[in-house]
Amino acid sequence: MSDEVVYAVFEPSEAKLLQTTSQTNLLVENPILASALSNIFPYLLLMDNLLEILTWTNTDPYQNFLLLVGYSVLVLYWDTLKLLILPLLMAVSFSSVVWRTSTIINDSKYGEKPTIDEVLQTLHNITVRLEVFFRPARHVRFTRKNYVKFVFSAILLTPLHATVVSTFLSPVSLTWLLGLFFLSYHSPWAYAIRHLLWRSLYIRLIAYYMTGLDIRLSRDAGKEKSHSTISRVHSPNGTDVEEEQTGDLVPDAAKVSSNNDFTILKKVIASPTQLRQTVRFDILENERRWFGFGWSKLLLPNERASYCYEPSMRPSPDPQDDDFEFPVFEHDLYKYQWQWMDDRWELDLEFNKSRYKTGWVYYDSNWANPVYRDQSNKYTRTRKWTRRATLLIDKRDTVNDYYLPYLISSPSFFPMSATADKPLKEIPKQYINPLAEKAPTEGPRVNGKNFKIKKDAFRVRSLGVRKLNTWELREKKKLEEEQYKARLRELKQEKEDEKNSKIAEIKRRRELKEEKERYEKMAEKMHRKKVERMRKKEKRNKALRER
Repeated sequence: MSDEVVYAVFEPSEAKLLQTTSQTNLLVENPILASALSNIFPYLLLMDNLLEILTWTNTDPYQNFLLLVGYSVLVLYWDTLKLLILPLLMAVSFSSVVWRTSTIINDSKYGEKPTIDEVLQTLHNITVRLEVFFRPARHVRFTRKNYVKFVFSAILLTPLHATVVSTFLSPVSLTWLLGLFFLSYHSPWAYAIRHLLWRSLYIRLIAYYMTGLDIRLSRDAGKEKSHSTISRVHSPNGTDVEEEQTGDLVPDAAKVSSNNDFTILKKVIASPTQLRQTVRFDILENERRWFGFGWSKLLLPNERASYCYEPSMRPSPDPQDDDFEFPVFEHDLYKYQWQWMDDRWELDLEFNKSRYKTGWVYYDSNWANPVYRDQSNKYTRTRKWTRRATLLIDKRDTVNDYYLPYLISSPSFFPMSATADKPLKEIPKQYINPLAEKAPTEGPRVNGKNFKIKKDAFRVRSLGVRKLNTWELREKKKLEEEQYKARLRELKQEKEDEKNSKIAEIKRRRELKEEKERYEKMAEKMHRKKVERMRKKEKRNKALRER
């Protein structure tokens, strides 16, 4: 299986493509170059118009849709068009192209001359659109090994292609689909569809078996620039206190500090502004067993990478490559210099308890239940590569009085305040290294006294990196959190009061409505009684009149 990783590129996102730099002075000082650009400006406009249609970067995509419709009609109904309106269609198309080309050329040559900024803007647009057009191909490594894989895959897929063309799709339909795919590849709708399809594991497996490349979309992609395997970690310098160790530079477990992608074994103060660290890189090589293929570095998308750092499980470069890329730190406050201490990468046999020289530890499908011998129910395996390196951290070139209250942890450091605000090269050696050779008139130490000075007497422990009054910062943060919580309680109380007022208003309206209905019922009842009394009275009067 292939170890190379091909990432899916759907749409350009680099802001550098949109940045322009004015070169007007260069063209003004070179009239020959300005004249040449002015003469080819019409052809640049034609090329720019063609590229904006192919890359869907025009403001109104109606031309793209008309092109798709025209291409579809021409391909699907070719048998009818070639007999009826093919000559007329060719004449109209040729006339349109000639008219548009001649119009642009005449306007550029005999009309108003283009300015230097217009020429540069057109060249910039062409550059950006060409970058967008060829971006998918630039992210595929066309090596000799990949060419062999492509040819082998094409030979294997030739019977399948012939079967599809002869059974399911006609050559006309296949040509129509391929043309639509090419013309609409850079459209936002095609980008969205590809982005949704690429989330499927089956789509990526199909792409892998069709191309032979290890195609995997990492979940951590985007954290690394240009999909590279450069790891970005925080600054490794925590404290400048030297850690004394003896032996083969194998410290105790309690003294070893892990910093994301490597383990710090030893720290040594090289100078007041330089810190030298001995670090060890631990990289895990991971493989999975596939039926019919055996062990391969093709892993599932939701798993770890084929090579990853042991502490953080983040993707790492291949340790077998000669151009191993060291971690890049998130800030550039200091200068970092890397140098290998070991000549080559070595297997950590302690990882598998020195059972086998290959160093593999076998797991089940979920990377659990480790054993040290290959078994039929083990589908994943891991081994660890280690290599030591030296990291030199260059901090500052000057010592400033402003930082001295935070940098000095011992009262014996105060004699160095006389050399504050001086460059490092101008500070006398006796202030930098207490153990340096002294002048004959001086005592055994810098201050001329005969008592033994402590080891850290004249050491700049941490220039510009120690936290400033952490207790005050914690109190300030605690106060901000309390204010934030109090504000949340106030907002919650206001919301509750508003809710209660609305409920009370609804209850009051309901009571008024019920009281109104009660009065209406009472009035209706009194009216019925009055009508009934009037009827009885009228009936009684009628009976009296009849008598």
